[in-house]
Amino acid sequence: MTTLATTLRRKSKFSVRSRARSDAIEITSEVNSEIQKLGVSEALVNVQVEDGACAISVASVMEEHLNRDLFHVMDRLIPFRDAAYRSRDENSSAHIKSTLVGGNKVVEVSGGRLQLFDGQGIFLLDFEGPDVRTVHVSIFSS
Repeated sequence: MTTLATTLRRKSKFSVRSRARSDAIEITSEVNSEIQKLGVSEALVNVQVEDGACAISVASVMEEHLNRDLFHVMDRLIPFRDAAYRSRDENSSAHIKSTLVGGNKVVEVSGGRLQLFDGQGIFLLDFEGPDVRTVHVSIFSS
């Protein structure tokens, strides 16, 4: 039985650069690196992106086109420009997409390893790139 994580043990951050307006960057190895630095075996890891036009996703690393398909569907549902948007910012669609996907994910660590299913990874999704984005990693354990 896993004990609920109660104490913040480590908090760090790293930066990644997106290459396009809509981009997915796998950050699993960076998160694993933070887990290894702390040497925890049982914990919860919160991965959070600092920008409101980005999101964190857990998705398949095996299917090369999955994130491209995700961006295609989201662009059809939430177009870049829409006369109905009330915000004057041109990044309304990016903020809506980020809100729907979520700016953070919590993943369990057991045996010192992220508990992701085979073929899964953690991705930063940038809906308003290209830009440098900051990702915060917080590790909680008892």
